[in-house]
Amino acid sequence: MAIDMNLILNQTQKLIMTPELKQALNILQLNIAELSQYIEEQLEINPVLEASEYDEMDIIEWNDYISRDEQEDNNYDDEDDDISFESFVPSRPSLRDHLMF
Repeated sequence: MAIDMNLILNQTQKLIMTPELKQALNILQLNIAELSQYIEEQLEINPVLEASEYDEMDIIEWNDYISRDEQEDNNYDDEDDDISFESFVPSRPSLRDHLMF
């Protein structure tokens, strides 16, 4: 009579389609006109939702944003150009320094 011990590990991955995930997938497939109509329908159905008009300040002009960011990156301080990389290399202590430590 032999007693045998085994350990078996199984790893699985599942994707569960929750109602929220289904709704998100359906909304992502809508074009602009269908999305506008869907939003209007949801605003009529659900009294808790309310539409808010976007302010022109909320719209981001991406080209201006990117160009401004690039300009800020180019304005770095050039005062530290004299630093040599040799100052970052650690020096090895001599045997005497090591033993005296």
